[in-house]
Amino acid sequence: TRFSPHMPTFSFPLGAKSEWGENFTWNNRTLPAAQNLRTEGKVFGWEDITVAAGTFRTLRVDLLTPGYASYQPIAIFADKTQFGGIAESYWYAPQIKSFVKHVRRGYVNEKLVLQEVLELESCNIATAPANASRGTPK
Repeated sequence: TRFSPHMPTFSFPLGAKSEWGENFTWNNRTLPAAQNLRTEGKVFGWEDITVAAGTFRTLRVDLLTPGYASYQPIAIFADKTQFGGIAESYWYAPQIKSFVKHVRRGYVNEKLVLQEVLELESCNIATAPANASRGTPK
């Protein structure tokens, strides 16, 4: 899979109620042609979240990429003209410059067909990289 220029996730600086959108191209050898897509992102505010690595003060970031994989009726960026989509939620902890939880759901015609959950299992805050933009969930 190749993304050009990249598949957008975060738009820094993140702040409560931030919103953004970004276009990109997704190309996969199994597809006959590249797809031009757009991801919409929104920060919903601060949430405390507990994962195996501990409890963190996080910003919840939701992303929607319509047409990529329809979306729940309660979707924040619902576009009923799309045949499918990927909905993602990240809980980003500025303290460690990483997300501590990521939930990815794929929908086709409003039916959930894929769900992946990643959670941070361990973290040594004293040794977390000062310039890291993403952590390494296990």
